Amino acid sequence: MEKTSQKRSLIDQIFSLSTADFDERLKKMPSWLLVDIAEAFGTPDPDDEEVGPNIWLCLLKLYTEAAKRNDVRAMVTLGQMVPPNDHEHDSSKWLFKAVKFGYTPAMTALGDYYYEQGLYDEAINWYNKAVANGDDELAYIRLANCYEEGNGVDCIIDEARRLYKMAIDKFGNAEAMFRLACTYIKDESMPIDERKNIIRDLLKASSAKGYRPATEASIVYYGANKQ
Repeated sequence: MEKTSQKRSLIDQIFSLSTADFDERLKKMPSWLLVDIAEAFGTPDPDDEEVGPNIWLCLLKLYTEAAKRNDVRAMVTLGQMVPPNDHEHDSSKWLFKAVKFGYTPAMTALGDYYYEQGLYDEAINWYNKAVANGDDELAYIRLANCYEEGNGVDCIIDEARRLYKMAIDKFGNAEAMFRLACTYIKDESMPIDERKNIIRDLLKASSAKGYRPATEASIVYYGANKQ
């Protein structure tokens, strides 16, 4: 709560201008600075009473101004911070625009956009495109999760594991390590003696990278003194 108050105070100092002056200041800033300032405040929920809609609208303006100047990071953030049912701001148009620039995280974000609406076929299509590009680690995790849960595709644990392993091998992704470990924790078809070392090593590696769910899972799965 203290951090939220500090953020609100700082953004009020920076943007305590009339709407016209605020908009004029944005036009004079380079796009990278617009994005950096916005990212410093995170991505608040407009319905969060501790943040309030004013900060959210200020950040929306920052990202929108940068996106209009073809900053792909801003385009993707707009697509992620605006709910799919917010027709006034139309998040998908920015994601599609970023895709036209060949920006792989936008493909993954489009997959998320459709996944959140239960349109799994479209989500799978975009996740596959992002994985084919090979430079966005989150895409591998998203697609693997679809195979693990059977959303939009058949539930194929081996394929989920293959994709998690790719995210680990290519990027050293801690979340992928954790999720891969979870597939073995839940796999009762394998004798525990065959999988316990795999689980232990994956949770240990993920936890070492600071991935908190892996640390918590280690404590639960092995006990506080057996991580």
